[in-house]
Amino acid sequence: MAENKRESNIDCLRIISMLMVVCLHFFSHGGLNDALTPSLNWAAGNLLLAACFVAVNCFVIISGYYLCTSQFKLKKLANIWLQVFVYSVVCCIIVSVATGSFSLKELINSAMTVTMKQYWFVTAYLLLYVVFPFLNCAIRAMNRKTHLLCCCTLLGIFSVLHNIIYISDFGGVNGGYSFLWFCVLYIVAAYVRLYIKKDSFGWKKPLFCYLICIAVVEGERIAAYYITPYIFGRVALTSLFYSNNSIPLVLASFSLFQFFRAVDIQNKVFSKVIGVLSPLAFGVYLIHDNRFVRPLLWGFIEPTRFADSPLLIPVVIAGTIAIFTVCCAVEWLRQLLFRKCGITGVINKVCDRIQSKTILWLRGDAGQIHS
Repeated sequence: MAENKRESNIDCLRIISMLMVVCLHFFSHGGLNDALTPSLNWAAGNLLLAACFVAVNCFVIISGYYLCTSQFKLKKLANIWLQVFVYSVVCCIIVSVATGSFSLKELINSAMTVTMKQYWFVTAYLLLYVVFPFLNCAIRAMNRKTHLLCCCTLLGIFSVLHNIIYISDFGGVNGGYSFLWFCVLYIVAAYVRLYIKKDSFGWKKPLFCYLICIAVVEGERIAAYYITPYIFGRVALTSLFYSNNSIPLVLASFSLFQFFRAVDIQNKVFSKVIGVLSPLAFGVYLIHDNRFVRPLLWGFIEPTRFADSPLLIPVVIAGTIAIFTVCCAVEWLRQLLFRKCGITGVINKVCDRIQSKTILWLRGDAGQIHS
């Protein structure tokens, strides 16, 4: 398989998706979801929330888009695991010592952060990365029509039916926060990569579709808030579309991805900035959403102070950019330290050697079978 080249437009979406994740955490971890009451701020906040809710889907779609034509690399898996391990353990030690609450049990839990699901996204993504070669085998075995039927079936079961049968997570996708949902997105993203051209819809139609879907998500919440009390005697169904696998958000995610596919970034300076920031984006998530950093960060910012302020949206946007910038700087320093100390080089060499020997062993077994 040919090696994938970096595309500034897709890298730009990766950066924007991480900014969206940080923005989402202002509402969930920062307490704004509970603090906002029906008002102009409530409507504006929900609109921003809906616009950003595609972030996780977009990350997985980007991965599927590239990995479906790639080969498994043990060194990538090892480097991601080490990155997660370092931030989990270091943050645990620093915060625990600083607050005088060090616990050996917490340190061990931090060292096992992937299996303990302390970062749900990391656990699901690493599982996806382990199985993607097998998904690719299945994808290559399908023709276009079969692949399309597979996509429609998976989306019908795990998205459409889940919105219709809202009260039951019968498929076990947990609102799209699961390894299973990542596999669904991967298969659909592979179809997009293999059979849909970048300029199939231009950039205006996907952008328009994204905006319409976000308006539907926002409109449903507002309508549910004011109409359901007359039907059920209480407010209900305000989160009907606020899940990664909801129909409008799935459509919005792929629309936004297709929009960025069609965009041609020609400015060399902008492309260079994107190329620098994109590899740092994952570190932003690991730092600011670390379970030891999280209460300190949101306790320091206290977004709920601005719940009734006209400055709410500007504060959320400025705070999102500030958190992203600081975390990028920390991740850049970590990467620099690892390169200078030769840690990255050693891991890559060891993993390449293990992988090459494994491939030779597999080919030897295949030769014996054929003989």
